[in-house]
Amino acid sequence: MTNETQDTPESCHVDAAQPVSEAIREAVESGRDTADQVRQLVVDLFNGKRSPVTSARDAIQGMLETALEIANRSTPEKAESMVNKVIDGIGTGLKSVAQTTQDAVEDATARGQRFATEDVERAKQDLSSIREILVDTAKYFAGRISSETGSTFQNAKAHAEEAFAAAKPLVASSLEALAKHPLQTAGEAASTALRGSQLTAGALLDFVSGALAGAAELLDPDRRTKPTDTTGTDDSVEAKS
Repeated sequence: MTNETQDTPESCHVDAAQPVSEAIREAVESGRDTADQVRQLVVDLFNGKRSPVTSARDAIQGMLETALEIANRSTPEKAESMVNKVIDGIGTGLKSVAQTTQDAVEDATARGQRFATEDVERAKQDLSSIREILVDTAKYFAGRISSETGSTFQNAKAHAEEAFAAAKPLVASSLEALAKHPLQTAGEAASTALRGSQLTAGALLDFVSGALAGAAELLDPDRRTKPTDTTGTDDSVEAKS
């Protein structure tokens, strides 16, 4: 990985919508709910993706780059707050992805349902990617700030280290939940449609993708919608998302 990320945001789109660079610029310059807008941008990077580590890492670094560019044109007292809001949005967005995956697995396990082996393995890869992104983005931001003159963003550097470190335990617990999840055997997977007691292949990824589409309340336990009791059919699971 290099620090040459200036062109990356323009080539990375969130759900085929506006480029990340434009979306982050709009979020920062508007000054309205900046952290929440950034969180949703990060969530969208993973929504429906399968191997997000490279594009998501570059896009997130591009978000920080754009935020710093705008902050450098602002007054010092506004600049640090502006960057901190972007940092908070990134950290919360990555936590949302991990939390959604963990919730899906724990809900299925509690119901006696099993996700297909390939889905669980792919989810593990995505969570491992998030763990890499947290480490790499913290290093990138530290290096970027070190190249800045003055001390305007030194507190933001410490804020980033804390925010990204705070997300790591949730990623770890999500990976632990996946590791404990009882996997389907080949025979179970083949008879899922008839038995209705397991989730079909692709269900975990579809569930997480659907949940991320409305992820604004994922990290607020008091506002999250709890799943209702079901008969264990695939239709009931799909209704949750």
